[in-house]
Amino acid sequence: MNFNFIEKLNKSQKIRFYLNRIVDLDKKIELIISTISLTKEDEKLYLFLKFWQEDTSIIDELKKNEINIIHHKKYLGDEEAGGLACEITLVNSDFIHQLLLCHFNYETGGEPYLNIRPYFVLNESKIIIDIYDDRGFDIYCR
Repeated sequence: MNFNFIEKLNKSQKIRFYLNRIVDLDKKIELIISTISLTKEDEKLYLFLKFWQEDTSIIDELKKNEINIIHHKKYLGDEEAGGLACEITLVNSDFIHQLLLCHFNYETGGEPYLNIRPYFVLNESKIIIDIYDDRGFDIYCR
């Protein structure tokens, strides 16, 4: 499993959702989780994280929430991001909420924060949700 699919996303098959008008971060996160929740109940859901920081705090948070890491690419301190791939379920919505809050906090100067870019991949339906920052997210169809 690798992150090559991210670079190969077809930009013409993208739908952009702007969240600028929603000020409350929790409401933005609820909307994203609701979008992810449109998947079939038994469908596998993968979380890919690109990150630009030491990975210990990210891995500790995943382990604390019993998230199974299926791929790990260490961040080496250069411009190339580190990466993690995990299989998750919507039962982990509290974890997803906290993860997105930390992602948005990085952009808005809040605490706690993580310098990450999360991608949710809905396996069977071939849909990728890219939460680029607190301003919005993109949905790609493969």
